[in-house]
Amino acid sequence: MTLFFKNIDLEFYNDFKAFMSEGNYAESYFGTIIKKIKRTYNDAKDVYKLHNLANIQKFKVPTPSADTIALDEDEILKIYKLEITPEVVRRFFPDMSDREVDLKIQSCIVAKNKFLAGYCTALRISDVQKLAEINIQNNQVKITSTTKTEVPVIIPLHWILKEILEGGFDLRTRMADQNINERIKDVCRMAGIDQMIQITRKEITKTITMHIPKYE
Repeated sequence: MTLFFKNIDLEFYNDFKAFMSEGNYAESYFGTIIKKIKRTYNDAKDVYKLHNLANIQKFKVPTPSADTIALDEDEILKIYKLEITPEVVRRFFPDMSDREVDLKIQSCIVAKNKFLAGYCTALRISDVQKLAEINIQNNQVKITSTTKTEVPVIIPLHWILKEILEGGFDLRTRMADQNINERIKDVCRMAGIDQMIQITRKEITKTITMHIPKYE
């Protein structure tokens, strides 16, 4: 199917919204796609001069509120104290091969330490990913530019982060943000953060209430 810029109009928007609704997609996902369509459409018009249309002015990007799920201090300590050993991993993932267990341990340790670094500094994960040994000086974490503010930030060195670094963890160890988000669920599950909680998922035409384990 070939889609021309002239086809990106309110009829297209309503048809696409109906398609997403029938597929039970989350409203936030629909909004993300509409944002990308609008950005591409506007860049094609204003930057690349590919058209001179204005068919998307009435496209509405929904901004649904998200459930805020927080960990308390006891749960943070459970994560910090968790020793990710082959025995622990096999208890939760009994069908894994030895190689898969080793990889799970390595990735979960990185995710755990990155997550705790974020907790100890209140930095976004994208800013935690920028940290290195040079940012730790005189019991302080110093970062010259953050994603949102782009101003110098100085943070007291939390004892948990200090112990993680003294244990030999290299802050420069790379792991994609998405992989951290996935692996920290495994870490929380292994740490016993599994009580059932209630969340709501807002789809385009309805809201669904679900009960899931907190580690999810």
